Amino acid sequence: MGSLGPTADAGSTCANVTRNVVHEGVAADYAWTSGFNQTWKIGTLLDVAEGHDTYASFVRSAASPQGGPDPALTLAGQDSTNVLMAGVYAQDEIRLGKWTLFPGVRLDTQRAAYLETSESDLQLVGPSARLAISYSISKNVVVRAFGGYVWQPPIAVDGPAAARILEPSLAHQLIAVDLKAETDWTGEVGVAAHPLSNLNLGLVAWGRLTKDQLDRQTVGNTNLYVSYNFARGRAAGVEASGVFAMGHWLDVFANGGWQMGQGQGVASETYLFTPAEVADNSWVTLDHVQTWTLSSGIDLHESGGATHLSGLVNYGTGMRTGFYDQNHVPAHSTLDITLRHTFNVLSHPEVAIDVFNVFDEVYASRLGNGYIGSAYGALRHGDIRITVPFVL
Repeated sequence: MGSLGPTADAGSTCANVTRNVVHEGVAADYAWTSGFNQTWKIGTLLDVAEGHDTYASFVRSAASPQGGPDPALTLAGQDSTNVLMAGVYAQDEIRLGKWTLFPGVRLDTQRAAYLETSESDLQLVGPSARLAISYSISKNVVVRAFGGYVWQPPIAVDGPAAARILEPSLAHQLIAVDLKAETDWTGEVGVAAHPLSNLNLGLVAWGRLTKDQLDRQTVGNTNLYVSYNFARGRAAGVEASGVFAMGHWLDVFANGGWQMGQGQGVASETYLFTPAEVADNSWVTLDHVQTWTLSSGIDLHESGGATHLSGLVNYGTGMRTGFYDQNHVPAHSTLDITLRHTFNVLSHPEVAIDVFNVFDEVYASRLGNGYIGSAYGALRHGDIRITVPFVL
């Protein structure tokens, strides 16, 4: 009644969705040390996801003053999907004086079977390779670099089958699942410095060029989603951090980052978009990109470390919104405070009180986002925690 009742707007929609996914898997690895200061590690993993969904999409009846669903516009269905993922990898750590090398290779495969439908299986396979290098300029300064080619499969557990039923324009059409794996050429450079005994500083810059960049979109008016590919993507960012300790009673940290991320040209699952959106070949900022993110924390404690009073400030310029995500939601900042004490009695239990969003700020994390809709951060609230350590 709240969604389609007499006070609901004409054309209002709502949906029922039941999703069940059962994962079974196994992972194994083996590590050993060989000559020449090398540490090897090999491993394998297997994961099976068995998903089953039932769903119904409703539209308010325009003919009834009391509202309710229009039977002619009600769409319902179910689907079952099995997704098998498997991978093997090998990596090494090579120590050569002030140099340390971290090479690694990996091979992954994914197979998605859309049961109870005529959809063909989705079969993907691809390699990954990486190399990281660090160099100790001195005992207080370390520089590092990383480069790699990374293969990433899409999330394929439920959306592709559901979309054929819940998108009215498809009218139960059989459309081949054309998802692709994302491949990234990625790299970063960074430096970690320890200029004072009580001060640590870090700076990292990173970048990524992508083919078949993955993103996701909701199916109809439900919370089921389907992955899709941009033809290409690009992203870059810079992150800085610092940690400072003053005696035995004060610790302070701060970090901040700038980032950008964009995709160009829809390259799969095009039925999710209008013809104009598919034809558009401009660079589009991804909806989850927040340009600036800053945080800082302080922890006051006695020399024995039994009592702590800490605060955490978070600031963000806001994730993207609007047509093609050109705009961002308003900036926001929040303060969280924690008071905790460890009692010197049996088992040394700790009691803590947390207060989140101390100033009760109302802020949006999403506005009119196609994947989530609109979402707001939690108002002021608190927790009381009791932690009792024990040894078996």
